[in-house]
Amino acid sequence: MNNKRVAGLFYALVTLTIFGIGRLFMLTVVEGEYYQVLADENRVALKIIKADRGVMYDRHGEILVRNKPDGREYVYGSDLAHVVGYVGEADENEVEFLEYKIKDIVGKMGLEKQYDVEIRGQDGGVIVETDAGGEIIREMGRRGPVTGESLNLTIDLGVQKKAAELMGNDRGAVVVSDPKTGEILVLVSSPGFDPTEIQKAIKAKDLPMFNRSIGGEYPPGSTFKIVTAVSALEEGKIDETTKIEDTGEIKIGDKWRYG
Repeated sequence: MNNKRVAGLFYALVTLTIFGIGRLFMLTVVEGEYYQVLADENRVALKIIKADRGVMYDRHGEILVRNKPDGREYVYGSDLAHVVGYVGEADENEVEFLEYKIKDIVGKMGLEKQYDVEIRGQDGGVIVETDAGGEIIREMGRRGPVTGESLNLTIDLGVQKKAAELMGNDRGAVVVSDPKTGEILVLVSSPGFDPTEIQKAIKAKDLPMFNRSIGGEYPPGSTFKIVTAVSALEEGKIDETTKIEDTGEIKIGDKWRYG
């Protein structure tokens, strides 16, 4: 082998060595932190632990809404649907403007929506180290979830169920309040809907998701008849068997007629 060939091989080897050292310096010193982050992200994962939503109770402590392993349970279905509402995954607007995350379960209607911040709780999480195949090697840290606050309603379940039963599928609403405190004991909108079958309710022609008890606009009825009826009862002029025929008009003398 002549001297020129030896010299050429020597210079090539030196050049490759210098390039290798330079590249190693770039990877370990200049860009080391960047690649370390990538490596950590590949082997460290955060597993979210979902928090339970708060439970809802009626005024006597009866459970109205609770949690199941696969989601929310509305114990009395359509009887209370317009009061308690329902939950679902956060949509694009909620993610953008209300700071929810994609796939967060949030209140969509009724008390589930009104008190979502209070009853949704705080998710926890666990940081785990995984191998190249994604199998968990060890747990590196954990923060437990915080269950949401419970709601104690003024609704009287027994009376609420009876009102819903009497309404059946007729369109209308029933609202009963305590005259001394203003507390709502009954709030029924009919027809109702099943909080677990929202798509079916949305497509229904009789608009079961429309809350007639708070969203409907109706002309007032003869509310003062209650006052006159109570007065007549106290004076002994009528009793539970009294029948009064309402012809829809009042005649005063021979000329004046109202109705």
